[in-house]
Amino acid sequence: MTDLAKQIRDRIESQRRELLGSNPLTFEEVGVNRLAAALLAVLDMHQCVEGVGFTADDPDGYGTVKEACSGCGNVDEYAVAWPCRELRTIAKVLGIEANGV
Repeated sequence: MTDLAKQIRDRIESQRRELLGSNPLTFEEVGVNRLAAALLAVLDMHQCVEGVGFTADDPDGYGTVKEACSGCGNVDEYAVAWPCRELRTIAKVLGIEANGV
């Protein structure tokens, strides 16, 4: 897991624990758990992998993308640089600095 992904996961879990504590769940708290689970599912879908696509790192402009998003584009042909727009947006909302935010 990359540093950004770990920071996002830790912030989501920390804020969920802060909101919920160890008390029995209210209706609103169930909603917080569902929201945290949804964000964690998005995080799981957007992992940092190696891919192939258009890149400034290759003299031909097309080649290995060292950090590509597993959930965006097609990592075998049109890799999207990681962190992707989705993770940068989540990081920004959580107050975490990420490349491209």
